[in-house]
Amino acid sequence: MKRLPKPKEIAHDIIDWFDPNSSPRPLSECIEESLRKSSKKSSLSLHDDELIVYADEVKEDVRYHIDRYIKRCMEKHVEPKLKWSQSDPDRLIGRCYILKSDSPDIVDKKKRLRYFEQIRGVLCNELTDDEFRKLCALWIKYEFQCKKVQITDRPYDKGVDIIGISGNVSVLSQVKHIRCPNKQVPTNEIWAFIGKLSSLWRGIEKRRACFFTSSRFGLSKDILGTGLELIDGDMLAQFIVNHKLGFVTNANGEVHFSPEKLRQDLKTKI
Repeated sequence: MKRLPKPKEIAHDIIDWFDPNSSPRPLSECIEESLRKSSKKSSLSLHDDELIVYADEVKEDVRYHIDRYIKRCMEKHVEPKLKWSQSDPDRLIGRCYILKSDSPDIVDKKKRLRYFEQIRGVLCNELTDDEFRKLCALWIKYEFQCKKVQITDRPYDKGVDIIGISGNVSVLSQVKHIRCPNKQVPTNEIWAFIGKLSSLWRGIEKRRACFFTSSRFGLSKDILGTGLELIDGDMLAQFIVNHKLGFVTNANGEVHFSPEKLRQDLKTKI
């Protein structure tokens, strides 16, 4: 017997198909749409009255899981794909939807955010390994305020791909360029880097360490407790948006993202 999707599954489904340009939509409407799509895929017979009743039953649990998603994004300083409308907390709104009250800077940023998913794809599939390492080095330079950043030469890097110096603080980083945006970095590779750091840190009092990837990390409290900073593809895409890397403005004042312009920026800014 086929079962109804659970609240967590519904929440993830909504996040997956929700249009970043969408105007405010009621949560109940989104849940019902998710259930209809699920019903068609699984050939699950669900009448409209049953669908509405079930949508109402799971509404608060779905809200909880969407809240968790938004919280995780905010902790990473990444603009969530959807969030709650300030004028109506029962409605979801896309991250790129422009409000009348938005300042010119916010409008410009939302226009750049329209290219978020394209940027994620470029990170994985279009940048070379060296170009991706330059992007990570630029992150260290800007976000950690490192005046000196060095990309090490492989294969003699002993697990360290980028070294940054900020005052008397040393930053050691490893880079994992994965071609699939949803593939998780193997946990054993992260632990291997953590193990190498214990010997590399000798004699260094003030230090930071980070692990970059073009894809994603699995959630591990043990790894988070080590102090290793994890920077994933979403965070790097947000970094590109925030610093206007790879963006060009045409004669009509329209903003577009250009992978070639991103490559040029990586050459001149690092």
